[in-house]
Amino acid sequence: MNMALFKNKNFSLFVFGQATSIFGDIFLNIALSLYVLNLTGSAEQFAAILALGVIPQILLGPFAGTIVDRLDKKKTIIFLDIIRCIYLLVLLLVTRGELQLNTIYITVLFFSLCDIFFGPSFITIFPLIMKKEELVDGNALKNTVMEGTRIAAPVLGAFIFGRYGLMIVIFVDALTYLISALSELFMKLPLLQKNSEAGRFMDEVWDGFKVFLKDIRITSLVANGILSHVFLFPFFLVGFPYLLIQIFAVSEVAYGTVQSIMPVGFILSVGLVSLTKNKLNQAESINFAIVGMLLSVLFVGLLIIPSFVALLKTSSLLTVIFFSFINFIMFLSFGYYGVYFVSFYQSNIPNQLLGRFGSILIMLFAAGRFIGFKIYGYLFNQEVFLYPIAVLAIGMILKLIVHIPFMIKERKIQDISNDLVKDI
Repeated sequence: MNMALFKNKNFSLFVFGQATSIFGDIFLNIALSLYVLNLTGSAEQFAAILALGVIPQILLGPFAGTIVDRLDKKKTIIFLDIIRCIYLLVLLLVTRGELQLNTIYITVLFFSLCDIFFGPSFITIFPLIMKKEELVDGNALKNTVMEGTRIAAPVLGAFIFGRYGLMIVIFVDALTYLISALSELFMKLPLLQKNSEAGRFMDEVWDGFKVFLKDIRITSLVANGILSHVFLFPFFLVGFPYLLIQIFAVSEVAYGTVQSIMPVGFILSVGLVSLTKNKLNQAESINFAIVGMLLSVLFVGLLIIPSFVALLKTSSLLTVIFFSFINFIMFLSFGYYGVYFVSFYQSNIPNQLLGRFGSILIMLFAAGRFIGFKIYGYLFNQEVFLYPIAVLAIGMILKLIVHIPFMIKERKIQDISNDLVKDI
């Protein structure tokens, strides 16, 4: 791991600001998950709230990136952090931590709206502060810090919520946004030429869509990502909280512990990248990651066996170990995959198009999650584990199929490169 990258002041401030913000987000999300499940006891209601958060991303996503590409990225992210801090402080003063479902709906929508503009801005900033040859190491190091944050946040969020309630959690999240804004204030970014011709707005939106079709490898990777957000993440985001809290009745801290294993997998995936990046090419690395995801899904399949479910119900510790193991394998594999995916598009898409690409990518992934939340919310409410697990298995098969064009194109490029080397 290239720790020397932290000598880059912009990189250090970028990572610190993002880590602080992520800590607060997860801290609050874990508490809200427990709050909503305790309030409603329904997987479908819980999934509906998650689905609500992606609606603004679906409706406004294609336009957000074009707007972001015309704005000062640094001022945009600072403004969004400050406005979210103010919102949470007002929410705290008005509700005293006692939220009704309607208030939760408004909060979810507001934060989703902010994320529409924040995400593309952050995506665009990272390549500006890194050299192209540092992108893989930079993303790996950044991910290590982010996932370290994700280890602590769920356990602390669940503990603080269980002991002190939602009020303290909301205050901590507001504080993290303020700290994040202060760190971003000291970043120094190069000036980019901005195209502010109002008449070309829709043309620029369309340019963002065309990026997805110019390279079959990008098309294949994005399609793969959409399938992950339809079938994979909603299963973990809806299914695991519902199963742990409502079916297996584990404690808040036990639930937070299971959630904390996800970032452990992510962190170790960075070490795996360092070990294999000189031994495996890009296509081989992605194939390796997909095999790992398939392995985790096979273990999920044990939940269709009634005797195994009955065994888990006899011990909370056994339940935590089982779900933690699945989380570890899945997110070790996905974290490994993600480093190559992000580095690939950062190095192959022009910076002036990254904002548009990022916002449309967020929109497509959000649409996928919306569908997935609805599907799994309904299926888990039937309390027949076979249904959601069968849907998950179908999704993994589809991921393998859409990955084929990427492998074919990469193989052709590799063959051409080898031929050129031989000629020399």
